[in-house]
Amino acid sequence: MFQTEIILFLQSFSTKSLDFFFTFLSEVSVGVWIFLVVVFLTFGLRFRIGLIIANAVIWNGIITMFLKELVALPRPCNVDRRVRLLGLNLANPSPFKNGGAQSFLGMLPQEIVDAIRRNPFDSWGFPSGHTSNTVVLWGSISRFYKKTWVRVLAVAVMVLIPLSRLYLGRHFLADVLGGYVLGLIIVSGFSLALPRINGIMTWLEGTPSKPKNKWVNTSGVIILMAIPCLLLLVPRINLSGVAYLLGFNLGLLLLRSRGLPADDGTALQRILRVIIAVAIFLVTRSAISAAGNFLFPRMSGRINLMRIVPAMALMLWGSTEISLRLGLFQRKKSRE
Repeated sequence: MFQTEIILFLQSFSTKSLDFFFTFLSEVSVGVWIFLVVVFLTFGLRFRIGLIIANAVIWNGIITMFLKELVALPRPCNVDRRVRLLGLNLANPSPFKNGGAQSFLGMLPQEIVDAIRRNPFDSWGFPSGHTSNTVVLWGSISRFYKKTWVRVLAVAVMVLIPLSRLYLGRHFLADVLGGYVLGLIIVSGFSLALPRINGIMTWLEGTPSKPKNKWVNTSGVIILMAIPCLLLLVPRINLSGVAYLLGFNLGLLLLRSRGLPADDGTALQRILRVIIAVAIFLVTRSAISAAGNFLFPRMSGRINLMRIVPAMALMLWGSTEISLRLGLFQRKKSRE
């Protein structure tokens, strides 16, 4: 499963059309596109479900990047210069040739792995983040939106995007299978924990200050804020992912001050809510980054990381409050 022959076989069918198609699929399965899908689900369709899916996606990103750093296995293009970097229009800089496993169940040659670990020139491959992201996002979508066309689309995406990573020479078959397993574990874990998650969502919908609920309020705050802070102490943890989780949880606590909004609204209202949320995130992140680079130029990297926390929090809370004031959202009645 760490053989490059599988990659070379797929790349033997390379055409400009296939290169463009699989590059497009690869690009829309990470980063800004996943962010836009999650924002659309939250502010455009079902606020509560969108929050649950966002939480699963963030946790998947943290765990996937942690495993990549922990396992530290190279990509197929790193161990075999015959593997083309399709979609990048770059020559493969690898000094190795035919450095993949020599059998289907074999491992990568340890001397090549050690050499790349000493002088890494790429990010690590195992498990495939594109695959785990796709399984978590679309597996969760099909879990909550049970229409046939949604499930057909989810299955198609969960097959084609991992295939694109093989075709483009960015992952071994083992990387993709590892991404599938990790994604399924996270989706299953969130499904099993759904009653407890729904309890947290119900708590978020209530009023925060009733005396009989002081223990619930205190434990909720500890759970939401302490876990991301403890993660910062974990070696090799992805700080960017933790920053997203910290900002997300802070936004939930700010929402708790007045409760979650209802999901009703016209198509125009839903579109405007999504636009406001994205705009607040981008403006906040850009403003903090610019201010941080100006005031603390020697700490610009750290400042750029921490810009995510207020940007996420303000996107959840600020855009919700603005949409409520504009009549784009309706306040849900407290259950307490």
